[in-house]
Amino acid sequence: MLFGAFNLEIRNLFNGKTTIGDPIYAVEFVKFILVSPKLILENTKLLLVQTLFRHGDRSPLAIYPGDPNNATCCPEGLGKLSLLGRRQQYAVGKYLRSRYEDFITSNPNEISVNSSDSDRCLRSAEANIASLYAPEGMWKFEEGLDWQPIPVHYIPYAQDKFLSFPSCPRAADEAMALFESDEVQSFFQNNQKSFDDLSQHAGFNVTKGLNVMAFYDTLKAEPYWTLLEKGAYLISRCFYGSPELLRLRAGPLLQVITDNMKGKLNGSISDLKLQVFSSHDDNMSAMLLALTSIYMPRPPYSSTIVFELHQLQNKTGAVRVLHLNSTTPEIDVGYPHVLNLKGCSEFCPLDKFAKITQKFTPDDWEAECQEQSQKKLETMPDDSNMRMLFRHGDRAPIKIYPGYQNNIACCPEGFGKLSLLGRNQMYTIGKYLRNRYKDFITSHPNEIAVNSSASDRCLRSAEANIASFYAPEGIWKFEGGLDWQPIPVHYLPYSQDKFLSFPACQKASDEAMQLYKSEDVQSFFRSNKESFDDMSQHAGFNVSDGLYTMAFYDALLADRIHNLPFPSWVEPYWTLLQKSVDMISHCFYNSPDLLRLRAGPLLQAITENMKGKISGSITDLKLQVFSAHEDNVGSMLLALTSTLMPRPPYSATIVFELHQLQDKTGAVRVLYLNSTTPEIDVGKPHVLNLKGCSDLCPLDKFVKITMKFIPDDWDAECQQPAKKKSVVVSNSTKAELKQQFQIFYH
Repeated sequence: MLFGAFNLEIRNLFNGKTTIGDPIYAVEFVKFILVSPKLILENTKLLLVQTLFRHGDRSPLAIYPGDPNNATCCPEGLGKLSLLGRRQQYAVGKYLRSRYEDFITSNPNEISVNSSDSDRCLRSAEANIASLYAPEGMWKFEEGLDWQPIPVHYIPYAQDKFLSFPSCPRAADEAMALFESDEVQSFFQNNQKSFDDLSQHAGFNVTKGLNVMAFYDTLKAEPYWTLLEKGAYLISRCFYGSPELLRLRAGPLLQVITDNMKGKLNGSISDLKLQVFSSHDDNMSAMLLALTSIYMPRPPYSSTIVFELHQLQNKTGAVRVLHLNSTTPEIDVGYPHVLNLKGCSEFCPLDKFAKITQKFTPDDWEAECQEQSQKKLETMPDDSNMRMLFRHGDRAPIKIYPGYQNNIACCPEGFGKLSLLGRNQMYTIGKYLRNRYKDFITSHPNEIAVNSSASDRCLRSAEANIASFYAPEGIWKFEGGLDWQPIPVHYLPYSQDKFLSFPACQKASDEAMQLYKSEDVQSFFRSNKESFDDMSQHAGFNVSDGLYTMAFYDALLADRIHNLPFPSWVEPYWTLLQKSVDMISHCFYNSPDLLRLRAGPLLQAITENMKGKISGSITDLKLQVFSAHEDNVGSMLLALTSTLMPRPPYSATIVFELHQLQDKTGAVRVLYLNSTTPEIDVGKPHVLNLKGCSDLCPLDKFVKITMKFIPDDWDAECQQPAKKKSVVVSNSTKAELKQQFQIFYH
């Protein structure tokens, strides 16, 4: 069945014809120059390193009908990064760290990581940078753990022209023409008898297109191994082996790499020292062919191309390209080979490098593909059994006010970034949850799915949390002494993420503005005008002006949390500031319509997941993690409890437990962790009872209660005009507020 799908896939992808290749791509002898690990040209300065690698060793994408190893081949799952693959990438990362130890530090702001959205590429990137940017000094947030959270960014496959091969009709036509060429077809015709013998043993037609690659991928079939290897190589080459295919498949990434080097040289890119790209074998092959004009063997797992940008004495740039291609990098990474561009020396002047590679840079990729941009992605990638939604950990202020006195000390990570304390908070909560659910979860990485807002602090928070929550045991421990394993964190672009962000929605914006302009809010600021005027005079800007109030409080809160000097003139106003920030924050979700638009999509995803688990349509996954912001948590709390609570503290976590009762029906228990110092004490979880429901709320009743917050059509509702201000709960008395504060914000 699966191999039939391969046949269908190649027919669908390859639906045209053209002539094969170009004479400049004739295979020729390659002279490699070995480079000593630290060889740098005299009187040059290294400015930027960019790496492109193939993912590490993986399990087969599919198994053939006659495979005798079906039961034992793939503990990770088909097509997943193997334990060997993790070790390979970790070893390559260690090698690169040693090679560039005089250039890079362990400051995570020096590195940017991009990957294909394939699971094996995401895990490869994580394993590679785990050793490449192992923390030292102030960046080591957990004693004994040589790892720090660094986000891995990706574009959905259908839109990723850089590190994947998305739909492109022109490329498909060109690839089909290569597949139907005399060179490829005569190879199969000349070896028909051997392939027939292989097909008989395998139980499917080995000569059919991608079936050859899948079969080769699964085993070493002596005495036909060399034949299979050549067949797989010829078919692989069809995906990139012409000038047009190189423009469409290697060109977009080559342009990014070149633009990065230009930006670094002219100063428009400052802090970045290392750019990492994690991808597939055909991306690597296409790049190698574009750079060298030579067909090379299929890149082995973890094969890596390194682009070094050097500044010469005359302040111009020079590019050196290196290639690591050991077949056993977990044992020996080997020495890098220098790849010389045709007509250029080892250190190729940047302007010449750009000129040589310009022919592979498409002017308009979509136009050349003859295809419009893909529709936006609007679904959550995964489902599971237990769910948790948390606010990111402690962060640096998003901005500072004019009169701020702790400029130098406040933000070594950068504005708005997850602090070291925040990493420790999330790691500690992960440890707590692992202990709490130790009889339910294992450390099998396929049990967990992780989704995050695209925000850097949310991505790092998710990574820090699952580092301890799913610390490896047994076969999942791939590196001695390292209690960490790579688990991908998935996200949607901010503008498309109605689940874990607050993207543009006109109705929600109008409704929030109505709440902000309401008499309750405005009278609060009027009655405290004298106090806000005094604070504004000290701060150097209007503290009572909407989000400026939150920014002001945000910077002061960071000072207080991190024991930095705190302005004495603020102390009398601290409680007033806290109340004003809660009030403004509530404007983003305190109405039935706002809850439908802001909490509804995620609440629907969580509910559907629980239904799927009870019905049996969701099987292996046990845990779904959502990493988001305070207003996501705040709106969810209001939707669940109909109670306006104080602003959720950093790392505040809502846990949705799904239990199966004796009658096989489901029941939901919702817990809330809201310690203000989780790095010291996570505290005990509070049970959140939905109105009219018990501790264990029957799933069908949970669905019925929350149904009013589920939008029928989010996009359509966003375009509707906002109603006049409506409030979910009435103003609480001071006594009620005090009680809420004691219960939920200790």
